[in-house]
Amino acid sequence: MQNLRRSVAHRVDKEELSPCQLNIRDKDHFYAVVHYLNRTLGRQGWRAQKNTLKKFKQGRSNIKRIFWLTDPSVSVMLKLL
Repeated sequence: MQNLRRSVAHRVDKEELSPCQLNIRDKDHFYAVVHYLNRTLGRQGWRAQKNTLKKFKQGRSNIKRIFWLTDPSVSVMLKLL
């Protein structure tokens, strides 16, 4: 049986990431963006600012967030979501 704990996950250098700023409307929009990023880039292919859901629970909306992506062409599709 394969020992999965000792396997090394793919890591991305910070120099390879390109920023993409989005205005997240609500919690459903945030989940749609995360779902699309996981589907296209994988879980290790992108990064985002923290505490987004916490701000939605406080009653805020239209939160500006920066997403760092490994593939800059994905940012065009993100802005269309």
